[in-house]
Amino acid sequence: CFVHNLSYDWTFLRKFFFSAFGWPCNQLNTKPLYPITIRFENGLVLRDSLCLAQRSLEKWAKDLDVEHKKAVGKWDYDLIRHFDCWEPTANELEYALNDVLAGVECIAKTIKLLKKSVRSLPVTATGIPRTESRDIGKKHRAHAEAVKLLPDHYETQLKFELGFHGGYTHPNRFIKRDTYPNYLKTLHWLIQCMDYASSYPFQCLAKKMPDSAFELLDDPNIDAKYILDSCDEYAYLIHIKVLGARLRDPRWPMPVLQDAKCGSSVNNILDNGRIIKSDYFDMWITDKDFMLIYEQYAFDELIFDEVWFAHKDYLPRWFRDYIYKLFKDKTMLKGEDPVNYMIAKAKLNAASFGMCAQRPVKADIVEDYSTGAYGMKEGFDFEEEYQKHLKNFNTFLPYSWGVWITAEAQYDLFELGKCVPADDIWLYSDTDSVYATGFDEEKLAELNAKRRQMLIDQGYAPIEWKGKEYMPGVAEDDGTYMQFKAIHSKCYCKRPLTAYGDNFIMGGDEDNSGDLPLRETRGEISS
Repeated sequence: CFVHNLSYDWTFLRKFFFSAFGWPCNQLNTKPLYPITIRFENGLVLRDSLCLAQRSLEKWAKDLDVEHKKAVGKWDYDLIRHFDCWEPTANELEYALNDVLAGVECIAKTIKLLKKSVRSLPVTATGIPRTESRDIGKKHRAHAEAVKLLPDHYETQLKFELGFHGGYTHPNRFIKRDTYPNYLKTLHWLIQCMDYASSYPFQCLAKKMPDSAFELLDDPNIDAKYILDSCDEYAYLIHIKVLGARLRDPRWPMPVLQDAKCGSSVNNILDNGRIIKSDYFDMWITDKDFMLIYEQYAFDELIFDEVWFAHKDYLPRWFRDYIYKLFKDKTMLKGEDPVNYMIAKAKLNAASFGMCAQRPVKADIVEDYSTGAYGMKEGFDFEEEYQKHLKNFNTFLPYSWGVWITAEAQYDLFELGKCVPADDIWLYSDTDSVYATGFDEEKLAELNAKRRQMLIDQGYAPIEWKGKEYMPGVAEDDGTYMQFKAIHSKCYCKRPLTAYGDNFIMGGDEDNSGDLPLRETRGEISS
């Protein structure tokens, strides 16, 4: 039985299931309050389809183009319903029925497309390409090569996990909560978005990653210059201690330091979780993170408390060829087969990042069925489980690759941000895209030419399809908007500018589009 977002519904269903079937005999939780599979003694299994789909039920049904779609707008979420007197309306019945039918049809179509059964269907989206890439890797001794790069003990592995910083998302700290542009205060009339095509796959294909086991660097001459001068050939995992950190330019809108990644800190002044000023903090970072930090911040004192290093080289050819093939498959399916395009896109994203960034050992989280509380299983030993991971022949990708892929992508995002001219405004950053009031076209062309050449130098030529050229990592125009507003990270809205011929229709509440559907002139919301 599949439940879309099982963690939510389980809160309300658990006691009814316990009274009918007893306590579960097995339950897998990725974190507290987040079960993804639950098995009962009678054979009933609950599974979270959201982990597999990685998208809302509404979008999943549209992407797979199943017969029934989510009945958006048919349910009033503000209405208070009482169990003993509520009679569902026709709209409410349609909404509930379509939710079930859309979910069932999505699962059935996914099983058919992947040529799987209910038993063999992967639990998560990364499980889809994992089997393919692992089978290819076996022919190239991937397990043996990966183990050479992995730390010997969990204590060292944990330092890499602390050095993983994730994608960068942040609004301009000076215009938060303002609707932009304010036509009375600015001459900027339009908002433009530039987006890197397949940013993570580009990092895998064109950038150097750790290619040897990390060693502790014992050198009294380690300083900022030492790291910056050698980071092209060496990967550094660094534990820094910083006194008196502040932005070099107090007008800088996108501070990179993340408060949540601090081991300890004193008097951090924050903007939406990013550090503007600090009396003290310590943090694990990569060499690429350090390059951005050193560029943006000044310090009273910077201490390199612990430094690990490894040689850098390009990822194995078999792995890069697999990613390039997935990118080619996705490109040639775009606009042709929306269903298989969705599958190909999910496989590409999972293969180029998701599989590498999975922590090798996760705490065994268990639910106390009598109290509803979650906690780590008694006697769980991280070191013991990590040693099992090293010996497991299904281990074939080093976690360090995921750390550096993410760090490289964040560095590239700021390179894209540098294409915003000084007299324009960098409004918002979202992992691989930049929203701004304008871009320097010459700088964008130079950036794209450089990235194209990096791919060509590695033997990955542009993909020609229907008279158009496609390459991962190229900054592309992702839309022009007439209004933009950001509340905080991952919560923003944009009103599109819809062009028709030599004129344009400004999105709004009035339908000025003649015979055009009203939805084409309404604002998009992403939250």
